[in-house]
Amino acid sequence: MTPRLASLLAVLVACAAGADEGVRVRAELVAVSSHGEELDPPQLAVMRDEFRKLPARPPLTSFRRLSERRVVLQGSAPQALPLPGGGEVRLSLAQLREDKALVSVEVPGLVKSMLELGKRGALYQQLTRNDRGQFVFLVLHPD
Repeated sequence: MTPRLASLLAVLVACAAGADEGVRVRAELVAVSSHGEELDPPQLAVMRDEFRKLPARPPLTSFRRLSERRVVLQGSAPQALPLPGGGEVRLSLAQLREDKALVSVEVPGLVKSMLELGKRGALYQQLTRNDRGQFVFLVLHPD
């Protein structure tokens, strides 16, 4: 094998491997409201503490996990998560860089945003709000 052919083969293998790259995330849907002080599960205390820093009026005090799912975002194929009351949130990988993933979040007709997810921490995105003042947030974590 010539050095030039070996280099070409190495580039082709790298491109094929890159095409299969994806990012594993843990996606939670969390109901948040200013009614009561529910915290279910207790791990949502981190989210509650972050929200206490916000100037929300009235303050958001109740946090309840509705669902949790681990997904692999790969290419532009969306992963759909059902929302309470109907509809869905679609997650897809827009871009993958060395240590960050740009994740597209869409609730058709309501929300379309891009979130930059690193290797630690969590991102919060409001998805819906009902007439009782309850919000549904997406919480994304690297997995």
